[in-house]
Order: sequence, then structure tokens, then C-alpha cells
Amino acid sequence: MSLTTRRLNAAGRALTATLAAPLVFTLTLAPPAGGPGAMADVIHLVGGNKITATIIEVHDDRIVVQHEALGRLEISRERIVSIESEPPAEGEAEAPPAEPPPPPPDEPAPKWKSSFTLGASGSFGNSDTQNVTIGLSSVYDQGLEITKIDLNYYLDMSNGDRTDNRFNANVRHDWLMPDSPWLYFAQARYDYDRFQSWEHRFSAHGGFGYRLVDTPEHRLSVRAGAGFSKEWKSPEQEFRPEILGGLDWDWTISEKQSIHVDTTIFPDLDNTGEFRTLTNANWSALLDEETAMSLTAGVFHEYQSDVPSDTDKNDVKIFVGLKFEF
Repeated sequence: MSLTTRRLNAAGRALTATLAAPLVFTLTLAPPAGGPGAMADVIHLVGGNKITATIIEVHDDRIVVQHEALGRLEISRERIVSIESEPPAEGEAEAPPAEPPPPPPDEPAPKWKSSFTLGASGSFGNSDTQNVTIGLSSVYDQGLEITKIDLNYYLDMSNGDRTDNRFNANVRHDWLMPDSPWLYFAQARYDYDRFQSWEHRFSAHGGFGYRLVDTPEHRLSVRAGAGFSKEWKSPEQEFRPEILGGLDWDWTISEKQSIHVDTTIFPDLDNTGEFRTLTNANWSALLDEETAMSLTAGVFHEYQSDVPSDTDKNDVKIFVGLKFEF
């Protein structure tokens, strides 16, 4: 072997040992080939030539680079004099780190949806009459749990004397079964009526329900359960065990009109054949979207089979007024 050949081989082995560590370091830190703002490597070759490319592989006898114009190249270690890194060209910004995707929007928190109703009428002349109806309804919808509260007050005046003075408050909570039309409920109601055979009445019931129809336009459900009622200032003031059967129907006629009807019957378990019923029906039509004001009209009917002979079994209230949602 000639002296020249031995010197070249020795130089090649020295260069290999010298470049091994920095080449591995460069490969570890180098960004993906061809990426925006990638750090380039300047490879100085024997003879004074150089190549600017990105090192993508390191081997014992060669390195593999990605050149912007020539593509993938393999360079023998024997041809390499030195390697240095070149920062991005002036004015060429490095690629910003990828921003993480925005978190999914939070589901809207459940909130109360309420409405206030005011109805009034009167006549003046040979007889003076005034009628006032005030109602407040609130619904708290949590998806699988729904709470509904209704407050209503009715006042009728004739020639300065009260002919009707009634107030009721009703609270009902529904537990809906996931992926099922079944539900469970509990409810309580308080009634005050100055002109009934009783003055105060409290009732509480619980049971189950079934949603027969549940679409954006129609909602129809039935209920069944049991409970009790208790009257004060009444000929019969003992607790009355009762069963319950009810129906609820909501019909969204259009974006501006809707109808609601609910009716419930309470058969008396102690006195077979005796019962009472409660029925509400109302219609509303949106008048002004900005103020959420609607025209509304409705009827309330209560029937009680067991009353004193001087008391009417039927009690009917009809009203027309304005409803404000908030």
C-alpha cells in the first residue's frame, strides 16, 4: 500500500470519529426535512465544494441529506471535510409552533326560563266589575331533570265587593330516564280560595309518566301516581288518600304561536266515586320579539264532586292578557 493511500485512510478514520457525535446531535435536533423554517446544514466537501441541505440519516460510511432542489442525496464520509449548521435566511421566520386546537365550547349552563302574565278587565255603569289575573311560571331544565313552578292569582270585584279571591302555587319535578320515554315525578300544590267550601288546601303526589310524543312541534305525555290532599276550614278536614291520572300536551303551532293543555283527575280512595279535577288550557301568540311580549288567553277549570249543597261543583276562570318572557 502506498504512503499516499495510507495517509488518506488514516485521515478518513479520523474524520469519521470526529463527525460521529455532532452528526447524531444534528440529526436529533433537525426539524422535519423541507418544513417551513427548517435548520439547514452546510456540508464542506473535499476540493472546496459545499452542499446546503438537511441531514436526515447518519450511517458509519455515509450520511443522507434532503436537498431543496436535488431531493434525497447520499454522501460518503470520505468526501466530507466538515459540517456546520446554517440559521434560516434573513427575513425568513422560523415556523411558529403549532397551536393546540381550541377546547370544545362549554355546554350552556341550565337556567330558569320564566314568564309573567297579566290580564285585567272591567265594566262601569249600572254595575262596576273588575277582574285581575296574575300568573308567574318558571322552568329549570337540566336535561334529565326538569323543575316547573306555577303561581296564579285571580281577583274579581263587583260594586266594590270581592266575588272571587283565589291563589294557587304548584311545584313539580321530573326525572327523565336516559334514552327512554319513561319519567318519574313528584309534585306539591297549595290552593287558597275565599269562596270555596274550604279555604286552604294542600296536596302532594308522586308517580311515573310516559312520553307518548316528543317532537319539536308536539309533546304529549301521561302520568299516574298516588298521594294525598288536606283541607282547612272545610267540613272534612282529614287527610284524603288519592290516586292521580294526568295528561300534558304542548303544541308549537308556529314560531309565534303555541298551545298548552294539562288536565289531572284525583279519585278519592276513601270515598269511592268521589273525585276532583284540575284543567288548564292557554294559547299565546308572540307580538314583539324584542320585548318577548305575547298575547295570551286561557281557561282554568276545577271540579269537585263532594261539596256542600250550597256550593257549586264547578269553578271556571277565563282570562285574556299579556305575557312577558324572561
